[in-house]
Amino acid sequence: MIIGVTGSIGAGKTTFSKFLNNAIRTLTNENILLIDADEVAKNLISNSMQKIDKEKHDSNSIAVKLIETFGAEIRMPNGTLNRTELAKRAFDTDVSAQALNKIVHPAVIEKILSMTSDTGFYILDVPLLFESGLNKECDKTITVTSEDFLRKERSGRFKDFDTRDSRQWRSEKKSMLSDYVAVNNGSLKELEILAVEIAKKIVK
Repeated sequence: MIIGVTGSIGAGKTTFSKFLNNAIRTLTNENILLIDADEVAKNLISNSMQKIDKEKHDSNSIAVKLIETFGAEIRMPNGTLNRTELAKRAFDTDVSAQALNKIVHPAVIEKILSMTSDTGFYILDVPLLFESGLNKECDKTITVTSEDFLRKERSGRFKDFDTRDSRQWRSEKKSMLSDYVAVNNGSLKELEILAVEIAKKIVK
């Protein structure tokens, strides 16, 4: 079973995913694979950046496509990705954000699907679950929501919070498309209890 968890920036989807993972593991006594889509994307881009000199003529290279779209400055002299520069350019406009997603999403989805080929439980922690279309591969979907002021407080490290947030679907839209909604306006303990409640419904 593939369970997709999503939520807007600062909603708490990653923490919820970990609680859900522990809850399902306890209820089923099975090993659960928790997949963080952001980490998958970072690894794919990082590996591609490091091999770019060998792949420069490969039209399918993520690194080549990113550099062609956002400029050579997104690659550091040592061959690693300049995340700050890429974020600044990618989140500048709706068009640039869509361009980034068009390059990265197909590769991320392909990688995730290759990791979920066996039977068992898989939890996908995906910020753009519905926007990317990855929800179509999920048996159950969950949206974690939270009040805007709380999300902003939790996302203090993002100086461009409002811009990033505007590039994603609103929580209300995601919630309407989800099988379950987890409202995270309280304590971590309350969120953990909610994860257990939803886990029981999923594995019943």
